[in-house]
Amino acid sequence: PNWYLKHHQGLEYLNMAMAQVTDNPAIADGSSIHQEAKQQLHSYLRTNIQPLLNSGKPLDLNDILHRVNIRKPKLVQQLGKQQVQHMVQGILSVNNLEMNGNNIVGRL
Repeated sequence: PNWYLKHHQGLEYLNMAMAQVTDNPAIADGSSIHQEAKQQLHSYLRTNIQPLLNSGKPLDLNDILHRVNIRKPKLVQQLGKQQVQHMVQGILSVNNLEMNGNNIVGRL
């Protein structure tokens, strides 16, 4: 029923608000809104940040967080700063593994 959908969506927004206020994304982790925001951030990191890292542009965690805050403030607000930082650290660690792997292969 329609009232149930409105109620459920209201609870999702309430959980998102609680996650933002407490900066605890675990509260909203199950909501579809939160999952969609995570997907959008992953997409942004893959299409806009990953190519910069692959080209050798020296970007550290703070540089990337600043870019995300400027270009995707709504996602940062929805996910919370800790969640965004965790996701950015993930892309940095993957990039470091790939870069080190390429260096090792290049030396063999």
